[in-house]
Amino acid sequence: MPVVQKTFLRVEDGVVGNGDDSAGAGDLSLVGKYRIYQGIADVAVLGGIKFPTGDTAQTGFDGKKLEPEEVPGTGSFDYLLGAAIGKSVGRWTVGGDLIYNFKTEGAQEYEFGNVLRFDLATSYALWEVGRFPNVRLTGELNAQFLDKDRGRTGKVFDSGGQIFFLTPGISVDLTEQMTAFFSVPVPIYQNRGGEHSEVKYGLIAGLSLRWG
Repeated sequence: MPVVQKTFLRVEDGVVGNGDDSAGAGDLSLVGKYRIYQGIADVAVLGGIKFPTGDTAQTGFDGKKLEPEEVPGTGSFDYLLGAAIGKSVGRWTVGGDLIYNFKTEGAQEYEFGNVLRFDLATSYALWEVGRFPNVRLTGELNAQFLDKDRGRTGKVFDSGGQIFFLTPGISVDLTEQMTAFFSVPVPIYQNRGGEHSEVKYGLIAGLSLRWG
């Protein structure tokens, strides 16, 4: 369940205008990961669903309803399928995943484009594995390939494209089952399709729990 804060400026005819903000709880996601092979590396399959729990009706400084991509929620049920592979050697862990996100129509009769995502990640534990708490330095390369969105009149030209991020971060293994994490995705390449807002940076923090 993400907590979303978005800040953006409106640009018209090359002139930067007033800014808008939106904030609130985002869309709740449930994702399952099941290991199907353990040997030279661990291989798992993933599946999940995103529920339309986030706010989609916020307004800007002028009192007008914000655009679908400017609010915390999407108003749609979305689904994902994927696979992941990982390997731990001493204090090092490396891994990657390939995930496809299927989008459906949401608020304002708007449907975001499907997304193919590819991630490579590594982490290094500062102390011996098995000691708690333990701190890990993390780094990721994230790639997103986005299909065109669809609005009331069909495909949205100013949408889709590709984004590549470098994501440094830190995680703390509090116990064997609980990990807190913080990372900063920084875009290194963006091609957003037509005239489209670009990502400046992101901040991601959370807590993960494991069973089994």
